Amino acid sequence: MFVQPGERVMSTFDVSTRNGECLMHVSNRRVMLESVRLGCVMILGYAEMGSCVLQSSGRGGRGGRLALYHLNGHSATVSSRKAPEAVDAVNSALALYRASTAAASAPP
Repeated sequence: MFVQPGERVMSTFDVSTRNGECLMHVSNRRVMLESVRLGCVMILGYAEMGSCVLQSSGRGGRGGRLALYHLNGHSATVSSRKAPEAVDAVNSALALYRASTAAASAPP
């Protein structure tokens, strides 16, 4: 599993998965995943000392339990359920980000 509890991401980026169904936003204030298919916005973590902390409550990749925050204006309700699609989307987004940063930092 690419996303590990407490993992720090030091930069800001927006990454969409290959199928375009999910978009992951990371900034110095929060980490969130928007899922078109699941119809939700998932808050994965919040900033800590200027960097983001990715947190997932599940173990392993598939079947991990994640908190889904459904935003409605300024309010939010939360439900926790098995969401392997969301776990896979997070992993895909992070893998694409790592691949893009590795390619960008590679010597010409």
